[in-house]
Amino acid sequence: MSTFTPSPAFVNMSETLNLENKLFGLCVTEPESFTTAMNIIGERDILFPPAAGHNPVRQKLWAGLCAYYRDGMDAAPTLRDLQTYEPGWDAAHLNNFSASLSPDDTPERIAARLVELAEERDMNTYGLKFSSVRAAGEPGTPLFRHGLVPGSFGVAVGPDGAGKGFLLLDVLLSCASGHTMSVPSLKHEGERLRCMYIGYEDPPEVLRYRLEAVCKDAALPADFWCPLETEGRLQFVTDAGPLFVQRGGETPQPTAAFKALSRHLKENSMDLCVIDPFRAAALLNNEADNSARHAVAVALRDMADDTGCAMVIVHHASKGMGRLGRAAVRDHQMQSGGGALVTAARWVLNLTSDTAEPDTLELAVAKNSYGARLYDVVLERNPHTGTLREVSHTEIGQTRERLVGQVVDFIHAHPELQINPRAVKFRSSAAAKALLETLNAKPRDVFAAIEQAVSGGLLTTTEVPKANKTGYVEILIPPPAGGVEDTEGEDFEDDTF
Repeated sequence: MSTFTPSPAFVNMSETLNLENKLFGLCVTEPESFTTAMNIIGERDILFPPAAGHNPVRQKLWAGLCAYYRDGMDAAPTLRDLQTYEPGWDAAHLNNFSASLSPDDTPERIAARLVELAEERDMNTYGLKFSSVRAAGEPGTPLFRHGLVPGSFGVAVGPDGAGKGFLLLDVLLSCASGHTMSVPSLKHEGERLRCMYIGYEDPPEVLRYRLEAVCKDAALPADFWCPLETEGRLQFVTDAGPLFVQRGGETPQPTAAFKALSRHLKENSMDLCVIDPFRAAALLNNEADNSARHAVAVALRDMADDTGCAMVIVHHASKGMGRLGRAAVRDHQMQSGGGALVTAARWVLNLTSDTAEPDTLELAVAKNSYGARLYDVVLERNPHTGTLREVSHTEIGQTRERLVGQVVDFIHAHPELQINPRAVKFRSSAAAKALLETLNAKPRDVFAAIEQAVSGGLLTTTEVPKANKTGYVEILIPPPAGGVEDTEGEDFEDDTF
């Protein structure tokens, strides 16, 4: 332990406000570790008050703590460094610390005693440094509904072209403005945040188009986002360069861009950063190399923890999962390549497209270490702009009821058309196509309406001979005047024509 004699400027903290803030942050995260120190100071609510008014006891304790934490360091320690030095003490260590201190202690004595206790603890636990879970606080408030917490690492996964960029811009706009955008299931509630989007695939003019489209879809002015960028609450980088580069058989190494980003996030107190996509941010020799992915994921997770800024990296779904469509949305391992990214992440967002209706999508928070997962969120893509809009369950129900009535009316009005239900689902007959074109609805939705109409007794089916073929086919007809038998749960025949 080297002796550290603080200068008056150091004691008065005129040059060390950053160090004081870091030490105070440690006291907040590990309150039991400094209960005795607070008692000696005599103020439980403020451990290190402003420089003016420092009394000798406070100066000595401050100098002692600084001496302890500055030992062997070239610069002021970060919060992560401090937590590594002293992750938490148990009651016995607190009692020993209390018994060893007095208001007459010198700074050197306080620092020396801290070192003695740390060494004693390490010897008693064979070098293991226990964490005080009992003294730990809450993990933090999610940055948005069903979202990740400050300083955590998450992954957003979806097929190529599904709309991940539009969705995340919607989230960033909500976080930066405090306004509910087009996906209320992921809306931000509370004080406005400082957000950053690092995009490797789209130039600024494309981002501008997307931002304006998202704002207009949310019934806001097209330039609603502009003041947010001016205020620094919404920041964009489109030419950052890769954050990681792998050369030969080495582990992927952080680049100068990574270090600059880390410094910027910390110095500007950023809350949320989206990196889109993983493949461009990390240049790997083999994208399927799970150990390389793991190294990148751990570095990003550490960056989030060190800066306090939540990090979300965008990644593509595997081709197999993409072909499964909405059936894959609950699987948090639907990404392409190895599973290291989502394994390291504490939060995973999935976005999938319907295989039959590409403009119908489903969203799920398939992994969430900080709260409940989220399922069954249906999104609708605007085919003209590409923006996504959440469709509420109430809206889905109302649309379905309206469609049921339209199907029933069509069957009553066109008895000459022999419409097979499954032909509607697969759009495989002239009569089925006429129904779909008249209703201007998706085959899957009309088929669901037909099922509901039949199960509710509004329509029934009968078998008629196939045209120019042997056998029979099932068609829709109005129910007889006396009603129909309950057909709920029955499947339609597979015959289509």
